[in-house]
Amino acid sequence: MGAEKVCVPPGHRKSSSLAFQTAQKETEMAFADSTMYIEHFVENPRHIEFQILADKYGNVIHLGERDCSIQRNHQKLIEESPSVALSDELRKKMGDAAVKVAKAGYENAGTIEFLLEKSGNFLFYGNEYQNSGRASGYGMGDRCRSCERTDPHCIRTEIILYTGRYQTDRSCH
Repeated sequence: MGAEKVCVPPGHRKSSSLAFQTAQKETEMAFADSTMYIEHFVENPRHIEFQILADKYGNVIHLGERDCSIQRNHQKLIEESPSVALSDELRKKMGDAAVKVAKAGYENAGTIEFLLEKSGNFLFYGNEYQNSGRASGYGMGDRCRSCERTDPHCIRTEIILYTGRYQTDRSCH
């Protein structure tokens, strides 16, 4: 599948429709595939991570969050904990969501990552696990490590993981 980036700021509906159509035509010409997907635009996001611990009995806790927003070339420079961007209510809500993601079948120590918008909305961004795996030997983190981050199947998988509807299909296609 081809790749094409189209970035249209919120509130520019006319230009977003034209940009999408143009990108779709370019992708079709270059890759003979006009498949496209749309991602939510997050302006000035904060990168918030929750450390989690999960055992083989389904018990999961989080150990708090850290704000990893200060980065250079996608490398964290400073990790601030606790994050000053979170209210107590938002911290609880995000912590509960991190636990829910891990309860989809994770066992060990790991990190659940979110992007936080100024509005307080947050989006599941990904996960980092030390040793992902259920008793079956197949972990939810393995699936998207073997795919491209932009692969629509992996994005769908991450959404499924976030909503708690874990599937054990091992394919990336």
